[in-house]
Amino acid sequence: MPLLRTLCALFALSLAAQAHARPMVTFTCPIPSSLPQWQSLTEVFTEAFDRLGYDFAMVYLHTKRELFSHKNTDDYDGLCVRLQSFNQEAADYNLLFINAPVGDPYTSLWRNKASTPATDSGQPITLQPNTQAGFLRGSSLSEKYINSFPAVTAISFLRPDQGLKTLAAGRIDYWIGFGYTSDYLAARLNLGDTIEKVADIRQDFLYPFLNKKHVELKQPLEQEIDRIMAERGTVIR
Repeated sequence: MPLLRTLCALFALSLAAQAHARPMVTFTCPIPSSLPQWQSLTEVFTEAFDRLGYDFAMVYLHTKRELFSHKNTDDYDGLCVRLQSFNQEAADYNLLFINAPVGDPYTSLWRNKASTPATDSGQPITLQPNTQAGFLRGSSLSEKYINSFPAVTAISFLRPDQGLKTLAAGRIDYWIGFGYTSDYLAARLNLGDTIEKVADIRQDFLYPFLNKKHVELKQPLEQEIDRIMAERGTVIR
């Protein structure tokens, strides 16, 4: 009898745990988890979904794999950030635009001090011909910027630290990436002797996107993110 009572008690506890378990929402994110922006986004989304009665998790997928997963599978519930212009193609990836910005980063141009000349103050920013410029794979605007200069080869990288290390080693001549991320990595990797920021060349606003199977969460999620961002300010610069 004692054993039977114990088994019944365990079964009852299991049922109670299941009854109180909350649904899980999982976002993908192309930002490496080693960067501070990852932690900040995780905190924002965790708080927002907690207010809506959900648990939250985030997994790293580089940009092309991330988009492939959203287009061809139903494994994930949303993605952490994209430019607002991505809304034009979001439906192709079963995603809904969440009109609540979580970042307003500058995109910056960096150079290798030894291989490329400094730009004179007041002169237009240009990339020298017959050079190579790196960018984060999937960043179409950065690639388009590089391709606007004649005889400059665009080289994509999966992670920003790879691009900056390659720039410091002199294997590429320029790097185009988020300013705060590049500043942070250049300092952490002690690359200041070999590379430097030329200028901020563009500012963008970044938004999350939600899988369309959660259409009922679109407006509540926008409201919660806006409240959180009003309290703490932008999390991606």
